[in-house]
Amino acid sequence: MLVCSDCCGLVFLSAEAGDEPETPIPVDIGTDRGLPVAALRATGRPVYPINPLAASRYRARHQLSGSKSDATGAVLLANILRADQAAHRSLPANTELAQGVLARA
Repeated sequence: MLVCSDCCGLVFLSAEAGDEPETPIPVDIGTDRGLPVAALRATGRPVYPINPLAASRYRARHQLSGSKSDATGAVLLANILRADQAAHRSLPANTELAQGVLARA
């Protein structure tokens, strides 16, 4: 099955995985800022930024070869959150107070 690599593709995959407004599927991503993170946070789902060094260490621990590709990277990130979600912090809610503090800084 071919899925677009845009917002529509994400919505389609989320629906296929059983994502619902009451129980959104958490997402882990390799950064804590930028437009993709803002868009994911706007949907109300928990976003877990994974440090690239932590992902590298996890890769070294669980893969025999050090090769990297987009497909193995996606599986790696999914497995990090699936296996060690308690060890990672989700981004805090983007409240009006937090936005006000950022606007002043």
